[in-house]
Amino acid sequence: MRIACMLIALATTLLPNVARAQVNYVLLPGYFGSETSGFVWLATVVSYKDATVYQCHALLPSAGGNMSLTCGPQSFPGTILTGANVVTMRPPIPPARQDPVGDLWQLDQQAGLLQLCSTQGTNPGCASFQLP
Repeated sequence: MRIACMLIALATTLLPNVARAQVNYVLLPGYFGSETSGFVWLATVVSYKDATVYQCHALLPSAGGNMSLTCGPQSFPGTILTGANVVTMRPPIPPARQDPVGDLWQLDQQAGLLQLCSTQGTNPGCASFQLP
């Protein structure tokens, strides 16, 4: 009986911590299309581990050959939110838009901090709003 009580006490203290494990990366798929060079896919990866945004590009050449995938860090004057309570999403991409979308919505669900970051364009950066 003592062993069962100890196991229950141990499980209730350890399991909540496991459920709140920090995610290190978030994948935000972007544009997909057919171009003269072949099929192209674009995606953004947000690293909560090092607060970096990576722009990724995949190509399946129309002339044959192997698919390639490359990712590189984006530099912009914003600061990515990190933490177990942060959710990151990308706005929907209009069907007619052909350029990569570098916009990220982030919400710290615990602190109520909402942020929109644009990693591309003429004025990249972030704007935030503290929810009441």
